Amino acid sequence: MGQFHLRNWPISIEFRKNHGRALVLDGIIQCTEFDEFAYQEMIAFLPLCSHPNPKKVLIVGGGDGGVAREVAKHPAVETIFQVEIDSRVIEVSKKFLPFMSVGYSSPKLSLFVEDGFKFMMQHKEEFDVIITDSSDPVGG
Repeated sequence: MGQFHLRNWPISIEFRKNHGRALVLDGIIQCTEFDEFAYQEMIAFLPLCSHPNPKKVLIVGGGDGGVAREVAKHPAVETIFQVEIDSRVIEVSKKFLPFMSVGYSSPKLSLFVEDGFKFMMQHKEEFDVIITDSSDPVGG
């Protein structure tokens, strides 16, 4: 469907017969249209349901927007901060993966394009829940 270069590695959206659109970073599938919800729901709801009152949430990574989409559904969550290192993942996801990137339309969300580790060092002890959804080095 499309191939782009993201930082020093390629990013592409590919169509897979049994899985629909797939986000591929450096040749490794990160998520697919067919089953992304299972991953996104679990990575979001397990930590949210483990906290008694998760009002303020930080998502590190998650450029496809799916985790933000799921976190925004939780009734106790008031504020979501998402830190993605490269805006091109967000742009490609908004264009080709609208079913996931719908999370970017949440009024609860504040989006930052920068290094997640540096962001966390500058905002210590400010979040009830931190979810890390960085790229998968071995495929998904």
